[in-house]
Amino acid sequence: MYNLIQIITHRQDRMSKIQYTKKSLFRILLLTLIVGHEASFGGVLDMIKDKLNDTDGIENPIRGKFEFLGNLHTEDVQSPGRFDSFTNGESYMFAIDNDNIVRDDREVFNISSKKITQTIRTQKLIASHLKAPIALKDGRILYFSEPPMPFKDGPQNTIVQSFDKTNYSFTKEAESVLIYTYRRAKLLELKDGNVLMINNPVPIMHKYKKKEGYYVAFEKYDPDSKKFTFLGTNNIPRSHFGVIQTSDEKVLIIGGYSDREGVKDPLEVEEYDPKTDKCKVIGKLLKMRAYPVVQMLPNGKILVMGGYQENPIGYHAQKHAELFDPKSGVSVPLPDSNWVAPGYSVSYMVGDQAVILSGIYAEGFDYKTNRFYKIDSVGSEAEQRNMFGCAVLPSGNAVVGGGYVERSGKHSPRDIWLLRLR
Repeated sequence: MYNLIQIITHRQDRMSKIQYTKKSLFRILLLTLIVGHEASFGGVLDMIKDKLNDTDGIENPIRGKFEFLGNLHTEDVQSPGRFDSFTNGESYMFAIDNDNIVRDDREVFNISSKKITQTIRTQKLIASHLKAPIALKDGRILYFSEPPMPFKDGPQNTIVQSFDKTNYSFTKEAESVLIYTYRRAKLLELKDGNVLMINNPVPIMHKYKKKEGYYVAFEKYDPDSKKFTFLGTNNIPRSHFGVIQTSDEKVLIIGGYSDREGVKDPLEVEEYDPKTDKCKVIGKLLKMRAYPVVQMLPNGKILVMGGYQENPIGYHAQKHAELFDPKSGVSVPLPDSNWVAPGYSVSYMVGDQAVILSGIYAEGFDYKTNRFYKIDSVGSEAEQRNMFGCAVLPSGNAVVGGGYVERSGKHSPRDIWLLRLR
């Protein structure tokens, strides 16, 4: 009954806003006729576009536009390209991954000059497939590597490397306790200066579990002693999940693949406490989703959206969204997002608004009204990409590049874009 009431209320709200928007568009056209040549055609189009984005009633909607910056040099990449959020002034380090030949080149791109100023070849790297870096308070920058795919020498330990931004060199610091497969580690910074690494070790490593499977393992890295400490695992096998760090440094594990034949993807949301190695189920999602977008909102609830859901012919990206309350463990449906949010979509907060990037498609979410609205997009929806790189700047602007465009046949775009907020 609650869901039915919510849907009816939402539709009534949408109808009232459509009527309001029609009146607003009429006023814009009337203003154009009055001022004539003094109103630029482009400006009028921007005004109409803003109204069509349906932000009426939202106090501080995010406005922005994608600006083309340039292209990467590498052209023979045949698998997703990503870049890191490392910054040295205005320079960003891009990672171009080629799974077929296990190469990981890095290109330093300057936003102001829109030029690539440095290329770091594979032989200068200690290990390929580097994760986005962790910048420590003492100025050090750490990279956590992952094993390449396909495995050249079998599954590997995660290697931590410190990066010298003056000469673009890497120094090995440590190796993880467990051996990990290619499952996209999550990195969280802790208040004590340590780094919490969350990943899927290979199933054979789970001798402390009764059943094999891709459980979620937690290791803590101490940058001072340069050592890993294995903490424990969760209870429900899953991979390609989302994580949320709570204010008391507990970790919520959301969504993911079950990675077991005949076993459905998990709906359960788990809470893991690194301090006590205790894990418990605190609630359930409404829909199964791997690679979900998860964003903690100012009201303490979690926006869970997009990701992939299984159907009879495979997995497909979805627009479905829901709002999960960690306190009650209850999730309620939200209106669909404007675009699907495929794997590796990015979300972050700008003030009290959430920004969701699905490649060069950007939309906002207002938690006070529980509404999605468009910010900007480039190209057709068929060109929407996943596995792209994203670097969020302190201003809220974001650099987006690389990725994988499955539906249009373009394997790895080289273009770099800046979402400039206004």
